[in-house]
Amino acid sequence: MSNTTDIATLKKQMTAVTARVTTLEGQVKTLDGRVTKLEGTTPPTTPPTTPPTTPPPPSGASTRVTSVEAMLTALTDNNLGEIVLQNGSYKVDSANNQNATSLWIAQQTASRTRPVLVRPDTPGGVTFDGSGTSNGGITFAEGAHDQRWEGFQFANFRIDQTGCITIGGWADRAAPHHITMRNIKIPASVKGTGNTAQGYATDHAIYGSASAGGAHDFLFEDIDIDCSGGLASGFHFYHGPNCFSWIMRRFRINKAQQALILWDSSMHDMVFEDGTIISSTWNAVTYHDPTSGNVLRRVTSTGSGQTPLYAPNGQSGLVVDSCSFA
Repeated sequence: MSNTTDIATLKKQMTAVTARVTTLEGQVKTLDGRVTKLEGTTPPTTPPTTPPTTPPPPSGASTRVTSVEAMLTALTDNNLGEIVLQNGSYKVDSANNQNATSLWIAQQTASRTRPVLVRPDTPGGVTFDGSGTSNGGITFAEGAHDQRWEGFQFANFRIDQTGCITIGGWADRAAPHHITMRNIKIPASVKGTGNTAQGYATDHAIYGSASAGGAHDFLFEDIDIDCSGGLASGFHFYHGPNCFSWIMRRFRINKAQQALILWDSSMHDMVFEDGTIISSTWNAVTYHDPTSGNVLRRVTSTGSGQTPLYAPNGQSGLVVDSCSFA
């Protein structure tokens, strides 16, 4: 009797197992014999590395120019949708001086209604050379909007309490908005005084500052920054009303004091993704005043001198997703 009972029990167990296997087979999706999805499971929350964006083609006329002065004049022409600067190295004055060769992109372009692309003949083919001049390489302020700058390099600037690229700077002036900078290089020849751990954090590669209502809807994509010439940070945000709704994607920041300085409490909804931070002398990321809607996604740091992610007032308002800090 016991053998008969045992056999009956085993048959029931085998039937249950068969039913379970059948259920699982119905849930599993395969491709060439490989499992691709199990129904009912939660997919990963983090997508793979974001591919390059495909901007819309420029509308309007295109012009090719051979000087910085002609490029700046063309920016005021609303009939133009594309401005191509001949490959070469161009000496420019500090943006802050607002002279004929200053890359001061501000009120004179604010009345445009047509988006515009500004680029060299070939990506990386134009260098804006500061020739040791003190202060910023390019400034967007006073309502400048709907511009794409792609494929430029900066060299031989001396940054003093500003940025090589500066956004805003005056709390009572109209905010710049909807600006894209893509394939931009800031090398070690752009100098400052603050990349050592003990230095002043006042000289920056990219500086988001104050403007009325806050500068918004900026995209920085494929940005290569070498701070070893003395720049304190790759991206720095301070003074309000500060910036919001920015995306910084696929950036590389080498040898800053603090690669990302997120300091101002009015800054919000800022996304940093697919970034590489190398050998920061102090912190890879400083998140000083908690705000809201800020994201670090797939950001990797190595060789940080002290604290890779420093948040003295807590990480409220900051999502850290699939990052590695060391």
